[in-house]
Amino acid sequence: MPTSNPAFHRLTEAWNRVHQALASQQGPAITTPTPALRQVFFVAGDNCLTVAHTTDQITELTDKAIDSASRLDAAANLSPDYQHQLASDMEAWLERPAFVPISAPVDLFQRIDDLPLAIQDMIDDLNTALEQDDPYTACREFQERMESQSYTFDYGLDGTPTNLRKTASTLTALAEHGPGEQTRTVDDGEDDDPGMAPR
Repeated sequence: MPTSNPAFHRLTEAWNRVHQALASQQGPAITTPTPALRQVFFVAGDNCLTVAHTTDQITELTDKAIDSASRLDAAANLSPDYQHQLASDMEAWLERPAFVPISAPVDLFQRIDDLPLAIQDMIDDLNTALEQDDPYTACREFQERMESQSYTFDYGLDGTPTNLRKTASTLTALAEHGPGEQTRTVDDGEDDDPGMAPR
């Protein structure tokens, strides 16, 4: 990373202060958007990442937006003027830092309409297989198919699928759990027909 660039040096200092502020939180959290550029920051692994956030509701941060998050080293390629602007925006946020706790994991079987169509189709196929085949065997086979699409789920000996979620990195875990307000409730995951994947 360039160290002779004063704008990038200033940005690095602000970025590290935001990272420290996030690390000081009691649990996983995401920052509220910065005042001007509407950037939010979160920690994934050892990295502090940022993504532009264009709505007023932090809970509307989408999987696609989170997957496009950037690390500090990507900011080295920005123009010095934009580096100064981003640093100023971060410094303004640091004057009154605020955070939103990251909510408890949500079983994506409870949010099927938010899933990609290919995954929705696989869940329909799973429901058909659960009706026609041994549920345990059906779950085992469909879990392999889901994992090829970066999703997985749990199931017991009774073949009841639960806890559909994305797989992969901590960043993806943030994406699947999504940031949420402290008062947000999470569906308990129970459905009326335990032999069927929730739909």
